[in-house]
Amino acid sequence: MGDLDLDALAALADQLDLSTTRVRAAIAARRAEEEFCCPITCVRMIDPVVCAEGHTYEREAIARWLEDNDTSPKTREVLQHKNLTPNIALRQAIDHFTSS
Repeated sequence: MGDLDLDALAALADQLDLSTTRVRAAIAARRAEEEFCCPITCVRMIDPVVCAEGHTYEREAIARWLEDNDTSPKTREVLQHKNLTPNIALRQAIDHFTSS
């Protein structure tokens, strides 16, 4: 009787470990998804670019913002310039995330 109880507990522990792993993976995926969203549109970026203040935005959204504004949409500070730099590492991470 004691061995059976231990076996059942071991099986339950294995199931719990698997469930915990799945929950952690789901949380990590959700956090990654949020990291890939443009702060202007709140939608996953396709063409992420870095603005002068160092924040990343979807190119089209920040370009529209910069047509009428000289400030950062996140910090409201005046930007030193309006050049946009592709965020290649983030684009690759998004591509990898969406393809898996």
